[in-house]
Parts: sequence; C-alpha cells; structure tokens
Amino acid sequence: MTESESIYLKIDTVISNPVMERGMKMVTYRGLCTGEIDRELFRDFIRHQKVTKCLRRQDGKWVVKDAPFTDDWSEEDYRTLVSCLKNTVSTGGFVYGAFCNGKLKGFTSVESEVFGGENRYLDLSCIHVSEDMRGQGIGKQLFFAAKEWAREKGAKKLYISAHSAVESQAFYQAMGCVDAQEYNQKHVEAEPFDCQLECSLETAGGKEMRDPAIVREARWDELQKILALYLFLHEKEIPEDNDQLKMTWEKIMGDKNHHLIVCEVDGMIVSSCVCVVIPNLTRNVRSYAFVENVVTHGDYRGKGYATKCLYYAKEIAEAEGCYKIMLLTGSRQEGTLNFYRNAGYNSTDKTAFIQWLEI
Repeated sequence: MTESESIYLKIDTVISNPVMERGMKMVTYRGLCTGEIDRELFRDFIRHQKVTKCLRRQDGKWVVKDAPFTDDWSEEDYRTLVSCLKNTVSTGGFVYGAFCNGKLKGFTSVESEVFGGENRYLDLSCIHVSEDMRGQGIGKQLFFAAKEWAREKGAKKLYISAHSAVESQAFYQAMGCVDAQEYNQKHVEAEPFDCQLECSLETAGGKEMRDPAIVREARWDELQKILALYLFLHEKEIPEDNDQLKMTWEKIMGDKNHHLIVCEVDGMIVSSCVCVVIPNLTRNVRSYAFVENVVTHGDYRGKGYATKCLYYAKEIAEAEGCYKIMLLTGSRQEGTLNFYRNAGYNSTDKTAFIQWLEI
C-alpha cells in the first residue's frame, strides 16, 4: 500500500458514510484521480448560490454589507476548475468527492505545497456542495476530510481564501476557522473581497485536534436530554412525564417539517435549536423557515456550538427551497444581537410583533 493509499484509508475511516435520517439521501465519499476529473463529472453538480449580504473589512473590523448577486459557473469556469483539480492531483495534492447515486454532489481540494513559515499552512483551494444537496452535512464531512489529509501531511493549519457571503462565513466559523495570522498575497490579489481564514490542526501541545461536536437531528430516545437542556433556556423545571408530553414528542418526531437540531459533544447534547419549514403559496410557492428555542448549556457557551446549530438549520432551509429563514429573540443584550447578526440574520428588514395567548 502506498503512502497516499494509506492516508486515504485513514480519511475514509475517520469520515465514514453518515447515516441519513428523516429522508436525507445516502452519500459516499472517496478520493478522485486525474483520469475521472473532466466536465462530465460535474454534469449533475449545481454551483448556484444566491447571495444577499457579504462581510467587508471596515475600520479593522468585519461588518455585514448588502451585496446582492448570484454566484454560478460558466462553461469557462468549469474548464478552469477541471484543469485546476487535475493539477492538484498530479502535483501530489488532495481532491475528495461526495457522491449520491454515483453523481458528484460535493468536492474539496487541498494543495500539496506548505507555506507560511512557522504557521505551516496547506491551502484548502476549494470546497463546494451542489445546491440540491445542501443541508445534509456534506460540507462538514468534506472539511473534516481535508483537515485529516493536511494533518497527515504535517501541516499545522489549513489556509482558506473564503467567499465573503454571510452564509459561507457562517459555515467556516462553525468549522472553527478564524482570521489568518498571515495572509497569502496571491489570494488577496486574486480575490480582494475574500476573507482570509485559517483553521488549526493542532492543539497547543502539538496533539491532534478533532472537532468534538456533532450536529444532527434529535433521535427518538433523546427526549429527556432535550428537556434537561431547556432548563438553560427559560424553563424552570422538566415537565411531568405524561400522555400529553409523549403525544407532543411523537408529533414533533413524526413531522417531516419539524427539525429539532442538536449539537452533541462527547455524548452530551450541549446546544440545540428548532427549525420548522412552513409550506407557502406566495413567493413562487416557496416555503419559509422559522427558528426557535436556540439554547446552549451554561458550561459550553462561547464555543460556537449554537452557531453550528443555526448553520445546520440554514442548510435545511436551503435544501427545502425556502426563500427566507426567521427567528425572534427576547434579548436586548448587544452580544446576543451580534451573535445572530454574525450568523447572517438582520433586524432591519422586518418589524416583529408578538401576542401571548392565555391558556
């Protein structure tokens, strides 16, 4: 077995094929070779991304700005992509694909050349998921595969010249990316509006750093764990275990439009949110989504777990063809409001009203 084959085997062991729940499709992952990278490989891949807001550097800080456009690839873009990916493989780099029913639906690539001095960067040159398959955790699996390959190659960090769209940045933040300590000027000059990011592959002690968080939908046997977490929301006690509770739980778990998202760390549910997809007759008969019950365990706050849940909710909304996703917060604290703004939400487009109903 060659070194390259050994590394790919380790990656396949780490990633494995996720179990798809509640109607999600089975996806398989594998490395790509130069012989199969051609235009036909991307025949069923949909790059389309509708962008409304982007991050821009202003007075040394990142701020959200209106920048509406539609990002898509022309035939010339696909020809360039094929050439670049072939070059990545032929020069010893990493190209890894996600397939559904034999069709490529996601891919990532990492270049082989280390740069950045003490930072020892490897360049994550691309990561994309087809529009029709977003919301199923494919991007996360591809990112983990890229990290594992880079780690095996001796890198300390991944370097990403990342799309500045707020939804793209929410993904990278959820993956643990931060502003790069050292900028690659080639990327800065080629894409001046990109955010230059890095993702550490090591802890301070030099040991492997794997993301302990798993974001998914709740399982049938996790009712009590969810109720315990809600004590950190606004609940004072866990409700009585009676027929009403059981019936409500069954309704939630049986409703394909009701997604109870959880973030699990070392077997413990530490954060959660609910995303409800609502069928709609307006906006070209496109659904919309509502997010509620955003909560994180008190001992696990400030680690990005709620952001991961919100990003997962957005992936679901995108996969369901929703034209918007909304949430309400009762908080007036600027930190909480900025948390939602950084996740891509704004408080300027709509005015919210609420009416509490007496029982």
